[in-house]
Amino acid sequence: MLPQPFPGASQRRVHALSIVAFALAAAALLLAACGPGEPRLLVADFRGDATALRIVDPLDLDDPGEPLAVIAHAGWDPVGAIRPGGRAVALLVLPPGRSRPATQAALEILTPDSRVRIADRLDLAGGVAWSDDARHLLVRAEAGDAHRLLLLDAETGAPLALRDGPRGVAVFPVAMIGGSAWAAEIGPGGSSLIELIREDGLLSERRRVQLSREATRDWQLAPDASAVAYGIQRGNLLSVAVKSLRGDPSAVSARTAGGPDAEPLSEGTPLARAAAPVWISEEAVAVARWPGADGFAVPIAAHPRSGDLAVRLFSGPEPADRGAESAAVIAADGTRAASADPDRRIIGWWN
Repeated sequence: MLPQPFPGASQRRVHALSIVAFALAAAALLLAACGPGEPRLLVADFRGDATALRIVDPLDLDDPGEPLAVIAHAGWDPVGAIRPGGRAVALLVLPPGRSRPATQAALEILTPDSRVRIADRLDLAGGVAWSDDARHLLVRAEAGDAHRLLLLDAETGAPLALRDGPRGVAVFPVAMIGGSAWAAEIGPGGSSLIELIREDGLLSERRRVQLSREATRDWQLAPDASAVAYGIQRGNLLSVAVKSLRGDPSAVSARTAGGPDAEPLSEGTPLARAAAPVWISEEAVAVARWPGADGFAVPIAAHPRSGDLAVRLFSGPEPADRGAESAAVIAADGTRAASADPDRRIIGWWN
């Protein structure tokens, strides 16, 4: 499993146990397109054995906002992804009294009016991804020394298809677009992205795209599934790359989150000292870059209409010296609004 240069809320444990943080939060959040209305944010406030979810104004991240739910848990913060179209969030939770996040996480669907547990015995570190039509969810469970991908009905939690990954290979749900499910595999031979289709209760492999001989992370499919942007990790060295999924070489613009700088990102030429790509259009991604005079920003999700970017803001110059963290929004014109609460984290845009 991958080390985490930007530890997430799910690593804030009140006991001595440890877990590898999930790598797919940004991927799931990218698919959370918002409906009409002014953009708002769903945030999580971690308080040891419970997390409060609130809907807040992106221009005032410390406002109490509108309470959504208080989630009691066994010390691990929930892992969430907002439904395409907004107004619902899929949440992986380790309920109170449980101690094995790899096998005992429950999946819940929360709206302003309801909270329903639809599945259980899942892997918290695997994350959760919505289909682009919001009808299905892709999650991960442990199956001995292998990972199992599960395609679930998003309303009932009924399992519709599954795939058991190779033994000793880390498998991560990435996205579901246009009827295909996408997952990443990391093994001794490097990293691959696989496209899966549903056939007779199974997720069958349609094709496999080799990404790197190194470990990869933070996989982000373009909105039209034409390319994938992803991070490469070699020890403590991080970079961002792009790969076409349609056979023609991809080239996009990589823009520094929170800054005016942009560089071309071409297939076969990774961008050094960069991480956490998030698509902001079909031709551009926002990325974390360092060193920075005033810290650096790790993108979480871009609002599809306003262009505002939700980020994790670090005061330090680089991942090895991150400094203090805060939740923040960077507007299209570069202005910033940050939270003073060190335990507030942004889940995504909510309408």
